[in-house]
Amino acid sequence: MGLLAACAQEPGYETGQAAYERGDFKTALEILLPLARANDAHAQLLLGKAYASGAGVPRDGAEADRWFAKAVRSGSFEHGWIADLYMDGKGVPKDVGKAIRWYEEGAGDGEPWAMYRLGELYHDGIGVAVDYPRAFSYYTAAIAAGGQYGHAGLAWMYRLGQGRPVDWERAVFHLKAAARAGSLTADWELGDYYAAADLGGKDLEQAERHYLRSARMGSLLGMYKLARFYRQEGGKPYEALKWWRVQVRGGGIEAASEIGLLYLDGSLGRDGKDVMALAWFLVADGLGVAGVKPPVEDLEKRLGPGQRADAARKAAAIRSDFGL
Repeated sequence: MGLLAACAQEPGYETGQAAYERGDFKTALEILLPLARANDAHAQLLLGKAYASGAGVPRDGAEADRWFAKAVRSGSFEHGWIADLYMDGKGVPKDVGKAIRWYEEGAGDGEPWAMYRLGELYHDGIGVAVDYPRAFSYYTAAIAAGGQYGHAGLAWMYRLGQGRPVDWERAVFHLKAAARAGSLTADWELGDYYAAADLGGKDLEQAERHYLRSARMGSLLGMYKLARFYRQEGGKPYEALKWWRVQVRGGGIEAASEIGLLYLDGSLGRDGKDVMALAWFLVADGLGVAGVKPPVEDLEKRLGPGQRADAARKAAAIRSDFGL
């Protein structure tokens, strides 16, 4: 019983992780090393990060890879997960070449995410030469392995004619599959398709549905496109205003300029429209949005001193309200 109590009181992974994060690497390693040797995958991963970055131990890429490989074999992490660390530079030095090697190992083991990421790299030419046939092959393999996000890559290639002729029918098929899989971009791309008159699929009800779904999922670009749709096609300026305001709160600063235009053209009423337009343009200008200086200068010339002062006060209130 005494032995069991002593074991229960031994510090676990969370204690070692906390020590690591506060920079107490000596304590962290004392806790993590026994856990890692006992096949605790999370401890093995953190030891890999330590050796990759030189946190509390001499920097040693081979030793980092050894612990990362153990973490994968322990069953909690895939090769693609380790590759993402190197690709993004999260806790380890950014190393695209090493990321590609880990993705390739994952693809060899049939990991859908690793296949998809390799498809992206060959599609965009990151760390490798652009190779559309290989990108297409990896996207297809990812889907076959159960990684439905591969549909987004195929849709992009079909809609732009990359490595094969433009084929909107196939692009829409893959966009719908990507949307069902939770892609943040697929729904607004479908919105673009159904909103366009020249692609053969114009359907404003469908366009609104897909833009709205994208916006509700938190896509800032989806919010922007939904608001623009409401302004241009739906004839719903107050809905446009609502979603552009949501976008501003989420960090989509370009929407501040669009709100200014909504007020300026009278879509939200005629009374005080120029003062409100100037207020939002001043906010946009302060955020560094391109192209707002001409309307600011024009309005400041046309408005009187009292109106300009009122616009400045309203701009300050907007910045305070939105935390800008």
